[in-house]
Amino acid sequence: MNFDKIASRDHGEEFKAAFDYLKPEVSRVARREFNTNQDP
Repeated sequence: MNFDKIASRDHGEEFKAAFDYLKPEVSRVARREFNTNQDP
């Protein structure tokens, strides 16, 4: 993954969209698989 692209302003919206999508999934998997609370 190219972190320069993530950090640039042009890709900030893409990063936020990916984060918004993944955040609930990470929490759900952490609860289901590891019986713990976790936030990305």
